[in-house]
Amino acid sequence: MGWKQVILIVSSLSALVLLYILPTPNADYRNIQVEEKTEENANLTNGEKIQKALKILEEGGAPMKGIMMLKDVVADDPENQEALFYLGDLSIKSGQFDKAIPRFVKLIELNPEAAQYWFMLAQAYEKNKNNDKAVNAYQTFINFNTDSIIIEDVRARIKKLKKLDIN
Repeated sequence: MGWKQVILIVSSLSALVLLYILPTPNADYRNIQVEEKTEENANLTNGEKIQKALKILEEGGAPMKGIMMLKDVVADDPENQEALFYLGDLSIKSGQFDKAIPRFVKLIELNPEAAQYWFMLAQAYEKNKNNDKAVNAYQTFINFNTDSIIIEDVRARIKKLKKLDIN
């Protein structure tokens, strides 16, 4: 490599660094847009925030943005079952079972006969390797469910979990 090529590479890198460091003419405009979007979300109802968050998540947008909107709803209304459910479901899907469990426990406190909440709690316990609590939650789920096929599958799962505890 000759000295001309070295100079060309160094000058190219210098130009890139300068372009990165220098502010762009519309930097202030971008900041104003972010502030407006935050204010726009503040004027939404909790239901609208949830729908907007779900849309962001479904469209493959920035997942943390959607999650933060759901968390804002829960901060505003700690008993919002819809937001708690989606946060719990997302926690399970992302492998954060320790975060899912208290969300589903809270949901069950709010609506103890909701079979779906018991099932999701049982899944979170099972995936968190807490088989005893998973079995209890699955058994409670059975008490609130009427679908014989699902009940049969859950009983098989309970049986499997009990065998794992014996071994």
